[in-house]
Amino acid sequence: MCSSDLRTAAQLEARQLQRRWSSLRRCLAELGEASERRLAWRGLETNARWQGQHLVLVQARMPQASDRLELWLLLQLACAAAGGACERPQSAILIAREGHNLQKSLTLAPVAPEQAAAELERLLQLRHSWRERCWPVPPRTGWAYLEAEAKRSGQGRERAAAIWEGSPQLQGERQRPEMVVCFGADRPAEALLTGEFADQAIALYGPLLEAQP
Repeated sequence: MCSSDLRTAAQLEARQLQRRWSSLRRCLAELGEASERRLAWRGLETNARWQGQHLVLVQARMPQASDRLELWLLLQLACAAAGGACERPQSAILIAREGHNLQKSLTLAPVAPEQAAAELERLLQLRHSWRERCWPVPPRTGWAYLEAEAKRSGQGRERAAAIWEGSPQLQGERQRPEMVVCFGADRPAEALLTGEFADQAIALYGPLLEAQP
């Protein structure tokens, strides 16, 4: 590649980065003034970003299942903490990349403090029961299964298998180092998707999927 081609590629990348930055600033400005607040409930603590009265999670990448779950957890923690002195958010918003822009990817409504507390207790129990089994639900594969099933019953296994196995254009989730540790290097989709897989995916993601607009 000649120097002029390199300059052109660099200029294009710079314009795309500027476009993303501008879109992020516009998106955040619409929500209100930025602040950081400490969320705490029964030993669970974290700092969270707020824009006005909205709890916000910003990711520069395309939205992932892990981002949706993180937003869900932050919302439950914020709402459970609202049973004390903390203020409950008007919504929880995931801002992520869509095309060349950063924009709202997911908006979740708040829940009552007691409902949030019950969900956090459920997830803590789930973590405790799973801790001796490594991590039984591959994040992307589990989410793909439930999302496809919600759209059309019976399509979940095919979609989950595609995410797990991958393709020439997309790395399979099975190739990620942490997935190799949990499931082995040669676990085929047919073996992964048997037994308790569906129930485990529902246990992890079911309430989040139902809460999506």
